Amino acid sequence: MKKKNMGLYIGLLILLIIICVISVMFFKKNRNNEYELVKYDDSDFAFIHNINEYQEYKENERDFYTEDEELTEEDFSGKIYLLYSKIEDSCSERTYFKKAVYEDGINKIYFDAEKGCGVCAPQKVTYIIEIEKESNEIETYVKNIKEVHCDPNIAYKPMIYIYPEKDIDLTVKLGNSNLLLHTYPKYKNEWKIRVSKNGNIYDYKTKRNYYGLYWEAIDDVKLNENEGFVVKGEDTVSFLEDKLEILGLNEREINEFIVYWMDKLEYNPYNFIRFRSMDEMNRMMPLNFSETPDTVIRVLMEFKPLDKYKKVKKQTLKKVERKGFTVAEWGGTEYK
Repeated sequence: MKKKNMGLYIGLLILLIIICVISVMFFKKNRNNEYELVKYDDSDFAFIHNINEYQEYKENERDFYTEDEELTEEDFSGKIYLLYSKIEDSCSERTYFKKAVYEDGINKIYFDAEKGCGVCAPQKVTYIIEIEKESNEIETYVKNIKEVHCDPNIAYKPMIYIYPEKDIDLTVKLGNSNLLLHTYPKYKNEWKIRVSKNGNIYDYKTKRNYYGLYWEAIDDVKLNENEGFVVKGEDTVSFLEDKLEILGLNEREINEFIVYWMDKLEYNPYNFIRFRSMDEMNRMMPLNFSETPDTVIRVLMEFKPLDKYKKVKKQTLKKVERKGFTVAEWGGTEYK
């Protein structure tokens, strides 16, 4: 009888342990799906009631940039909009507005966030949010919905900038789209866009504005170590500033390139660095435009961390001059 009771007690204890483990796992899962209050020190906001206030706000904000469809006079009919701005690094975290709730005298703004790998130049992004009531108390809530793992054999962060001489409609196509992993805005057979002289890109499918077209893809091209450069990690910045200027990138593009790749390069003792040729880039990922640019710059850096210096044949880089309608693109691939 005692043995029978003992067995029953042990069974109940095991069942209790299983229930506790399942409860903890369920709690963690649900906790990860909750929105958490986040404070952005560099955020600001304004309330807009009519099209004149909206236009005045845009004129006063020199760095006004939004991925939302811009407001028109038809959007104002007894509606109040909150223009909520914060500094974002779209390479380390991309946020998506989900909802706005007025509660206890507070406007609560909810975002979903995707974590990325690396960093790029931060910029001020303004969200256009319809709200119920005005309140100078703003709370921002964020939920992480995705975390990106960085792998080798991927062409990371190719970003396409477009600078026409006049506002134009363009169709942009990537040749080997079967290799694509991530695109922004979402690439579906093509990008149909309107590009302004200042480089702003309006995507007709998403009805949003962008400063560049972004793609990442599988990159199985074998590293060519017959020519290139071996650079001390601590000399990375000055090396890239010099070489990227030769290859035709402007100051903003160089800045974004270096900020993105610096942490992956400068702490290595040495790096082998090589820049792919235009022909190599066009074979790996052809890039086509409905209206042919006068200048196309495609910079993809191949690099491999090294423990010690080794001698290699120096790669010859040809100076690129930007003329007329210009397209510039940069990215990179790390080899182990």
